[in-house]
Amino acid sequence: MSTKGSKAPAWGLALLLSVLLVPFGYAQQPPPTDHGPDSEDQEERDYSLTFGRTVGMRGQPVAVSVFFTRRAGVPNIQTLRLRLAFPTARLSFDRSEAAYLARRAGVELETLQGGSGDEGTLDLTFTLPPDSEREFPDGQIAYVHFTVTEEAQNGGFSLQPELWIDDQPVVGSDLSARVADSRVIISDTPVLVGCFFFTH
Repeated sequence: MSTKGSKAPAWGLALLLSVLLVPFGYAQQPPPTDHGPDSEDQEERDYSLTFGRTVGMRGQPVAVSVFFTRRAGVPNIQTLRLRLAFPTARLSFDRSEAAYLARRAGVELETLQGGSGDEGTLDLTFTLPPDSEREFPDGQIAYVHFTVTEEAQNGGFSLQPELWIDDQPVVGSDLSARVADSRVIISDTPVLVGCFFFTH
């Protein structure tokens, strides 16, 4: 008995699934990041401070995620100090908290609020105890929580980050470090997160 006829539907189904699923797989990949013409140089820096994308609505809380990375082979550090300047007409500071990686490493976080008038400042100091045998964490180290003010206008703006590593300022020193811009976007449109599940 010939099986030629029974193989054709199975082959056709496999082709149809590959056509449908391959584009979906590519859609799940994160979009490429364009750091500009000097992106290769930025990847070679000893230290890097970056922030998660933050979108909020008027009257609602928002959290800024803080990430710190240290290139392999670079000596461990004990103290990192981050200063964020923010417009008080758009954001009011609520609290800061160490992320899981920082807490697991025993890093202590101290936050000092300052500034005046239209500009507020936050100094976040991350300290690894001097007797600790752990490495300063590499990855997400903190959340900074704000509330978007009711009078905030739509649009994006920067929190103007500054960085000190072991009491040395990144700007004006010989430290090889990259400090990315911390952007906050205020919008009338809520951010929706979707998930896809496959079952068989």
